[in-house]
Amino acid sequence: MVNRYDDDDDGAVFGVEFRRRSGATSLALERFYAMLVKHAIHWWRNRRVTLVQLLLPAIFTVIACVIIHTVPIKETDPPPLLLDLGHFSRPKVPFTAGSGPESHRLARSYSVVADRLGQPVNAEGRNMDEYLLAIADQSLDDYRRRYETVKLLCN
Repeated sequence: MVNRYDDDDDGAVFGVEFRRRSGATSLALERFYAMLVKHAIHWWRNRRVTLVQLLLPAIFTVIACVIIHTVPIKETDPPPLLLDLGHFSRPKVPFTAGSGPESHRLARSYSVVADRLGQPVNAEGRNMDEYLLAIADQSLDDYRRRYETVKLLCN
């Protein structure tokens, strides 16, 4: 019996000569070229489908932009929410100032506003998470009673 699939070094398979390239870059370039040729053949065979795939998103985008700019939209925003501390009896209002003169000025303004209905408490440059965790470490019941209420109101 004759082996038809013996490994010849000539590189011919079914009468077609193949050459192997060594190196990852040349293999990647061959694959990229093969992908381009494949897509070009697919485009040539299905020109209508390709044009529809390219033009439909652009057409619908233009239509959506025209509709947005021509159709009047009712203002359905809810009224602004008034954040009032009057519901609590002189609550502690923690604040912190970051680095820089703008943040310190903003923190001073915030403490003046918070002083009207609450007790402003400076978190001494820590971030708010560290401050609230320190309060929770001191007394978990106090933290739940005073600070989780604010968290629930914000949600």
